[in-house]
Amino acid sequence: MIDLKDIREILMAEARRLETIMYDSHSETNEEQRGYANGIKGAYYLIENYIKNYKADKKGDT
Repeated sequence: MIDLKDIREILMAEARRLETIMYDSHSETNEEQRGYANGIKGAYYLIENYIKNYKADKKGDT
């Protein structure tokens, strides 16, 4: 089973890959790629916050 932390790291790696492609090429798809990268980063931070809240709930520190 894949851990949420693994998914989080995969998402950030993909966002970085898209940003690298975006900065290396000067095509009109940059805005679309930037949108994808931002969406992926958003998913990364949602998972990160979920993990933090899950740990806090386990400790009882909500």
